Amino acid sequence: MCVLEHSCVVKRRRNARARESLVSCRRPTATHSDWPFTHPENQMSTPATTHRLPTEPDAHVLSRHFRTGVRILLAASLIGTILSLLMFPEVAYLAAIPIPFLYAVLALANYFEVRSRASSLRERDAQRLSQQEIQADVETAGVLLILKVLGVLAAAAFIIAAAFFEWQYVGIIASGLFFLAVLINTPFLPLFFVEAEHDELERLKANDRAST
Repeated sequence: MCVLEHSCVVKRRRNARARESLVSCRRPTATHSDWPFTHPENQMSTPATTHRLPTEPDAHVLSRHFRTGVRILLAASLIGTILSLLMFPEVAYLAAIPIPFLYAVLALANYFEVRSRASSLRERDAQRLSQQEIQADVETAGVLLILKVLGVLAAAAFIIAAAFFEWQYVGIIASGLFFLAVLINTPFLPLFFVEAEHDELERLKANDRAST
């Protein structure tokens, strides 16, 4: 009798454990989507970042970089002139030829740099580009491109004259070649100006669309 009773108790315990395990398997497990912090209504919404304009207009950045390059060329011309006077006086005038033109270009670059400052083109707490700033950016890009083209033509004329003629005639011949190159490229200079303005305007429009 004791053995039978003991076996009955063991069976009851096994059946109870089996029922408990079956119930625990049927219970749904909590998934990542059931967590309270994963629901959209319980998530904290981050505020949208507002678009802010650059610290300085593009025209100011372009003119400042261009002015730095002109200053470097002017310093190189002055140093070259001084060294030429000490070592090769007969060719010192070649290093001095660009100095007055570089001073004129530097004055023009300073004008564009002052005109294109944010304090002159923007209102306080401005969020979008004004028409005045867009016009300044476009005009500055066009004028600086023309000045760069003229600088390339001048350098090319000097190199050609120095390669094929005596040093005594390099200055005159280089000046003649430069004015001839400018005359030949006169019909194309306005096209360069318009193309630079168009590229700058398209870039500003693309940045404005990306920020909205």
